[in-house]
Amino acid sequence: MSEGHPIPRISNDTEGDPRPARLAALLDLEQEARHAADLAAFGFVVVNRTIRLFPYRIAVFWRVTPTGKRIEAISGVPSPESDAPFGQWLDRVFRHLAPLETREPRRLHPEDLPETLANEWQEWVPPFSVEIPLIAPSTGNRVLGGVWFAHEEGWSDEEIALGKRLADGYAETLSRFLPTSRNLVSRFRSRRLEIAVLLLLVLVSLLPVRLSVLAPAEIAAIDPVAVTVPRDGVIAAVAVLPDRPVDKGDLLFSLDETDVRGKREIARQAFHVAEAEYQNARVSAFQEQESKTELGVLQAKLEKARLEFEYATSLLERSRVFAPKEGVLVYRDVNDWLGKPVKLGERVAFLDDPDQVEVHVRLPVADAIVLEPGSDIRMFLNISPLNPLKGKLRQVSYEAVVSPNNILTYLLKASLEKGADSPPPRIGLMGTAKLYGREVTLFYYVMRKPLAAMRQLLGI
Repeated sequence: MSEGHPIPRISNDTEGDPRPARLAALLDLEQEARHAADLAAFGFVVVNRTIRLFPYRIAVFWRVTPTGKRIEAISGVPSPESDAPFGQWLDRVFRHLAPLETREPRRLHPEDLPETLANEWQEWVPPFSVEIPLIAPSTGNRVLGGVWFAHEEGWSDEEIALGKRLADGYAETLSRFLPTSRNLVSRFRSRRLEIAVLLLLVLVSLLPVRLSVLAPAEIAAIDPVAVTVPRDGVIAAVAVLPDRPVDKGDLLFSLDETDVRGKREIARQAFHVAEAEYQNARVSAFQEQESKTELGVLQAKLEKARLEFEYATSLLERSRVFAPKEGVLVYRDVNDWLGKPVKLGERVAFLDDPDQVEVHVRLPVADAIVLEPGSDIRMFLNISPLNPLKGKLRQVSYEAVVSPNNILTYLLKASLEKGADSPPPRIGLMGTAKLYGREVTLFYYVMRKPLAAMRQLLGI
């Protein structure tokens, strides 16, 4: 409310009401107050609707707060403003009257105030006022607030009695909108519980846990021997089916010998011809000087033919590939190699030792954590997920490669702990490996992925 604006007046049409009408108005006002949705609606009823019971020009509803009286509603004003001149004057009046508070309705006059406040009385309110406290028995008869009514005429005892009776109903309704001691205790306990839960969450988030990550893994042989092709040719036969055990010296596969045998036969005949020419030249050298001159050339030709024959023979001997040691021959399918042209050094299969196995892990680059050789690892086989295999990381690659699933990954190798009675797992078994890194807080453990996603999203 700004200075210079008159205080709104409320018209009165109840003058001369009989007592039954006032009793009906009293009951209606109590019901209307009880149905108020909130404190603001309740205050509106108190200062604007009470005029049905007795006449007044200005009504002010206030309530008790820890810092003093707080004006909640003024008749004819949508929302009271504490910094308005009328509000400031009321605040000074309430502070002066605070030591003189009573639990009964009391008439107020300008003479009850200091001269400075009394001089402003006529400017703001009519000369006759009454203050009725709101006391609720359900709260231990505490004074919850009060209503100040002002009128141009004096207040009769009957009107004050009606106001006191109505104030009892208003006080009980007001108690519903104010924090009671029980509510304060409950709110305090709830606040303490919230703080305790928050502190507990903070403490839990600081708990040290080992950073870990999951990645696909498989059982592989340690240092497998690559079985390669000893010469160019075509694979004619495969003697051992895939994933079958072999002994040292067992035939693994053979190359087609047709072409090599033909070349060896040609080399053999060329060698015999060169040998015959050389022998004839030696005999003639005793008689003819010219034959002595050709002897050196024929000897070189013989040596060349011999080397070509030996090379052709070695190629024929290399047509059959034998196992360099015992183990399991690992390759995909026989039909992948039968009749296939191959080059020197091309790998056909691996020869693995089934008793010497390790774990190969394909760790995606997006999930990479700091891992060092010696870190713990647990592998959960797909065929036995409830019995994890324990091991130690022994090799971490620095270069990422594309996996068969077209994912950029790091290759990690880990050795397995040998059980006393359990045999080593079969080569080729697949599963999931859990890799353990350094200790971090639980908060970082939980938020690592979201933080990384946020960093990529924001481009930090």
